Amino acid sequence: MRVILFILKIIGRILLIPVWLILAFIGVCVSAVVNIYCVAKGLVGLLLGAMLVCTFIWYRTQFMNYILLGVAEFMLAGVLAAGAFILALVTEARDGVGRFIIGG
Repeated sequence: MRVILFILKIIGRILLIPVWLILAFIGVCVSAVVNIYCVAKGLVGLLLGAMLVCTFIWYRTQFMNYILLGVAEFMLAGVLAAGAFILALVTEARDGVGRFIIGG
């Protein structure tokens, strides 16, 4: 009985190797997207900051412009946070499968 369980465990670990490889590939892709978006968010954030200063200089009493620029910056940060959350989930799943394959 122990031999059968040992063989089934080995077969299960072998079958999880492709899952681990797929999770590793997804992790690399998500990491690249998050890093590229982080750079783009920095550039767009700089542009939004310049727009905020220019709006303050030329249109001092139009507060709706400030609100719209603030919402745009908040949306950029929200998308970046969501990407980082997905990256953390994929990394944890990949590490969990890797620990199970190795023998954890």
